[in-house]
Amino acid sequence: MLGFIFKEYLFLFFLFLIVCFDSMGQKRKSILVRERRPYISFGIGRSVPIADKLAVPEDSLSFAKPGIDFVGEATIVFTPFVGFKCSGGGIFNPIDLQSYEGNLKATLASTNFSGRYEAKIGGWYTGYFLIGPMFSLPFKKVTFDFDLQAGATLSYKYPSELTLYHINGDVEKTKKGKGKGWSLGVSYGLCFRYTLSKKIALYTNTKMFLTVPEIKTKVNQVYNGNLVSSITEKYEQALVHWIVGLGIAYQVVR
Repeated sequence: MLGFIFKEYLFLFFLFLIVCFDSMGQKRKSILVRERRPYISFGIGRSVPIADKLAVPEDSLSFAKPGIDFVGEATIVFTPFVGFKCSGGGIFNPIDLQSYEGNLKATLASTNFSGRYEAKIGGWYTGYFLIGPMFSLPFKKVTFDFDLQAGATLSYKYPSELTLYHINGDVEKTKKGKGKGWSLGVSYGLCFRYTLSKKIALYTNTKMFLTVPEIKTKVNQVYNGNLVSSITEKYEQALVHWIVGLGIAYQVVR
């Protein structure tokens, strides 16, 4: 999975390095400006989950559908071309009920269940704090940034409930509480910043975000109103998001 995600940006990463070093060695001929542009920014984006479209096991599907990403960022620059970025934010994705119920019906059919069911399922939320290097190409009005970050993530799966009404009158209910899990998160992407004034810039970006937390949640099994079992369930959940966003940046330029 990691190989699939990283290979598409590998060429762009090396291209950034080549251009940066070439520009530093050819100051007079370069069309790039030699101005440091550290910034603080806030943005919002569209989060498109793609993990379910990759080669993941059937029981590891998240059934997440497109949601929202909120992020705040701060950078430190060492040269006009190399810096360091910190990002903190959160991603929320509701559940694709159509896909979930389609999978559920197929699962129930395989067990010869012939009654009816009711299903309630919550969405996903992932908070993150990431740090890592940033490589920039600063032109007069435009700056291109490439960043590669890693850090801590905390993912939540909101509560769900499945009720099975058997044809003999029995009622079987499975309740899953809020699940959560810590993990390592990785993000990489490209950002296009347009300078409106010396201090203010607008930006748009595209990035990939990956985390695989171990989710822990309490599962209660109730049969005809009686609690028959209560366990703690643990499972790994791949969460991969393609994020496209926009925002505003305050450039700390002297």
